[in-house]
Amino acid sequence: MTRLIYHPAPHETEGLYGFLLRVAEGNGLQGIRAAFDNHDSLDVCIRQRLGWDLKSLHGMRLFQELEPAGYDTYKVWNRRGSRYCPVCLKLAGYWRQEWELALLTVCPEHRCALVDVCHQCGHSLDWNRSALLRCVCGARLQEAPAVAAGEIETIFATLLRDRLTGCDGGPEHLQFLQLAQLHRLAVFLGAYADPAPGRRILLKIPRFATMQAVRPIAHYAAETLLDWPDGFHRLLRNLRARRQENVRRGNQFIGQFGSFYSFMFEQFSQPEFSAIIYAFEAYIAENWPRPLTNRNKLLSKDLRQKHIWIPAKEAAHVLATSPRKLALLHKAGRIAGHVMATPGGRKMLCIDRRELSQIADSLRETVDLRSAAQLLGLQRRRVSQLIEHRLLGPAIAPKAHRSSSWILSRSFLENLLVLGSNLPDWHENTDRLGLSLNDALRFVLHRESLFPNLILSVIEGEMLPIAAIADRAGMGAWVFDREELTDWRDRQLETLREEALTVPEAARRLGLKQETAYHLLARGILPFTVDPDTDQRLIRKSELDGFRESYVLGSQIALELNLSPRRVIQILEKLGIFAVCGPAIDGSRQYLYRRDTALQAVVEALWRDAERLPS
Repeated sequence: MTRLIYHPAPHETEGLYGFLLRVAEGNGLQGIRAAFDNHDSLDVCIRQRLGWDLKSLHGMRLFQELEPAGYDTYKVWNRRGSRYCPVCLKLAGYWRQEWELALLTVCPEHRCALVDVCHQCGHSLDWNRSALLRCVCGARLQEAPAVAAGEIETIFATLLRDRLTGCDGGPEHLQFLQLAQLHRLAVFLGAYADPAPGRRILLKIPRFATMQAVRPIAHYAAETLLDWPDGFHRLLRNLRARRQENVRRGNQFIGQFGSFYSFMFEQFSQPEFSAIIYAFEAYIAENWPRPLTNRNKLLSKDLRQKHIWIPAKEAAHVLATSPRKLALLHKAGRIAGHVMATPGGRKMLCIDRRELSQIADSLRETVDLRSAAQLLGLQRRRVSQLIEHRLLGPAIAPKAHRSSSWILSRSFLENLLVLGSNLPDWHENTDRLGLSLNDALRFVLHRESLFPNLILSVIEGEMLPIAAIADRAGMGAWVFDREELTDWRDRQLETLREEALTVPEAARRLGLKQETAYHLLARGILPFTVDPDTDQRLIRKSELDGFRESYVLGSQIALELNLSPRRVIQILEKLGIFAVCGPAIDGSRQYLYRRDTALQAVVEALWRDAERLPS
């Protein structure tokens, strides 16, 4: 190959392609391709055309651009386009090496954006023009106006230039990265942080050599890398938000983060990139609401074993209880946690590992029906009566047709027993005629409602025991004055007859069909008592008031909103409000809703803005 006549020495900070174009221009050739196009490698071609030996070639700083970057996705150097700082070019007419970096978009010295199009004709600059300092239209490139750049882009450009020149410094999490490694990481983060529409494969960026395409990537990379780790965590949150509707079955990390997750662990697992892995795991530790298992092998073993969210099954094993009991306590709001859907559609309760000690205390504070009966000294059916009348505090019922047990508050039961803690021991030879509670239940308190009413009277101080049998436990040891207890019973029965309503009467007052009223009695939603003389079911007026406060008919809601009942049911279901009974639920003739804050808020919102009802 013919040796070129003009072969100047390169400037210390000159870029390779800028130098080659300067050589081509000095030899009267049209661009780099005309001067250095050869089937051999570029370094061989340069040595032949300039007459330099291999040692002198690789001793020059600009020829480090001939070394491969070591990564295939994007090269460090911009070989397709040509960009420059007009201020620098006006001061000294040669091409700076940092301008040839693919991600450098700002001049670190003059804080202005680099230029890659002619200010006169708008033509994109490349390396095949005939003159280094002129466009193909003849315009002088030094005369292009300088446009100020943002601070964060300038800081990032300075970081790239320092890596190029071998200067130390920069953020701590990037100090171990070489130029090629920093470039690759920045392209990866910038491409995923840039929500460019229509780009299916995030790392395939069209026209990457142009400022128009690369500047958003560099900007997002700078925001992510220079605000560490908050910027990186913000990127992860945005990724999850953009993919919220695309979570699919299988690996949930892939569903939440897409290809970002697998690509990050595949390409950045080297020790130099440990900061990105640590930051990702820190985000997962704080924000991942699902349990981590051994299937999440890309994550560290320490994170998998110490992740705060664990399945209820694992928590139950640690706490020596059943998952079902934890689920009941969570549903009642007694323990913290959340329910997630598995890829298979099942629901899984997740427990915060940090709350296990507190949950253990909560479990120790609970008793089942059998233990409550032993503690109170009563039969289990009597305890059930007190539960039904809400006299034993917050109680969690077992699910129908399941083997789980009632969950009651031990402290509430103990506080109830305090009412009889200072009673004197009962002696048979006392002047007063006494009757123990258990005997009273057999011989005096025949009606179901009398026993709960007696305990309520004890709580309110209206009817108090006079002593306790020494060898018995709990309420079963309480002794009442026989005459006082009999008088109290008679007053209760008289009041019951005056206040009680038959089922048809109660149905009329509540606006229910009689069939619906009987259905609610069978479901236990509407409490009742049975007259021992007539076997007739009676409903107290106070129970009607409680029912009205707790429930509302769908037809009543429809009347309030001036809509049809069918329409109201459809709207409420779409808003996540479901009836407790109805034709499509349990065969009841009417739909009934629990009157809670959620229903009240929805009804008020619909009443205020009827035009925006869901279709």
